[in-house]
Amino acid sequence: MLAEHLGLSFVHAPFAASALAEGVDWDRFLGFGVGELQLADVLDRGSLRMVCVPPRQLTVGRAMRRLERLVHCIYPERDTLFHLGRAVYLNSPLDQGARMPAVYRAKYEAARMLDPMPLGWRRDRIHIGLHVRRGADIAPLVRANTWEGQLRWLPSSYYRRILNALAPHLAGRAVVHIFTDGTAEDVRDLHVFPDTEPHVDQDARVTFHQMTQCDVFITGTSAFALVAAKIGRGVKLISRSWDRPDFRLYLPTTADWIDLDSTTDVAAAVHRALHRSPPLPD
Repeated sequence: MLAEHLGLSFVHAPFAASALAEGVDWDRFLGFGVGELQLADVLDRGSLRMVCVPPRQLTVGRAMRRLERLVHCIYPERDTLFHLGRAVYLNSPLDQGARMPAVYRAKYEAARMLDPMPLGWRRDRIHIGLHVRRGADIAPLVRANTWEGQLRWLPSSYYRRILNALAPHLAGRAVVHIFTDGTAEDVRDLHVFPDTEPHVDQDARVTFHQMTQCDVFITGTSAFALVAAKIGRGVKLISRSWDRPDFRLYLPTTADWIDLDSTTDVAAAVHRALHRSPPLPD
């Protein structure tokens, strides 16, 4: 979207390696680069000048205007490759919420057609997923009371409130999957439903795929979980207040995204969105 806004051609650069998932080929797994112009092919031309764009956030109009000037005035030549600094696009004012989930979903589902990942889940159950950040990387931020910790750590009470609202209607028909980078003991207090399965120490690709397949997904502010949520076809429960000018998440506004900030009857809202169960009992 940013390339289109600037009148440029988009070039896909390989994902950076992750220390949390060593050896994972995210390009192949996600399929996001399929059908796009590839960086390696562009660099093979040899005649391109590469301009590294400073990693400036584009949350204000002035920053976007400076980027536009950089592209159109300072480097107007045709054979120029602009390489975005980290976090430039993620904090742009271009709202991705309406368009990009469908793009992600099409590419990811095409990748799974080529490389299927069987779930092994019971088809006669409603599958509720929770993504709970409790790993060693986030704990120091919480203890230091940093803004990153405040935004990324959700208390157990947040998840329990939602589960307690759903349990009277779904407890006999649903399995709750708790996806966490912590330990099983860290999420013990989230065993509200009798059929609850903690998923710890899994391959990151397995966790990601399972999150995309949940009928109901209670996500947090993690980009890892939110991309899975945007790909998934189930119901997503979020707090729209998370999406702030200085912390953009680009949350969709479609009916499958339920805003907990403005929803008083969570169970009824989930039932309406699911369209798969008989009417909920009073």
